[in-house]
Amino acid sequence: MPTIDAIKPLIGVNSPSTISSAIKAWKNDLSQTIKKDQGMLPGIPVGLTDTVNSLWQQALAEALQVFNERYDELQAQQADLTAKEAVLNDETARIQQLLLLTEQKYQEEIAYLKKKVSS
Repeated sequence: MPTIDAIKPLIGVNSPSTISSAIKAWKNDLSQTIKKDQGMLPGIPVGLTDTVNSLWQQALAEALQVFNERYDELQAQQADLTAKEAVLNDETARIQQLLLLTEQKYQEEIAYLKKKVSS
């Protein structure tokens, strides 16, 4: 969309309010033309517009299909990673428990040896 600052040097008018009014009028005329032509560009044959619209719809459908396939792949990968994470968390907990038991065992052994040495 044109801006007041971009238009000033092109038309030689320095009044922002005059330019703003002209932009509003241009936008209004453009929207009326689009409404009148039901979104069609003036001077473009309906057959061409229909063909372009058909191609656009086909492109959108294919893009959506590719997106959905990729989304499904990513969802499957996410599920796989979540399952692996659960396994790793379980293994981590098991190792931590073993480490705790081993430390307790060593502490008991140290206490026993200290007792034995001092007696």
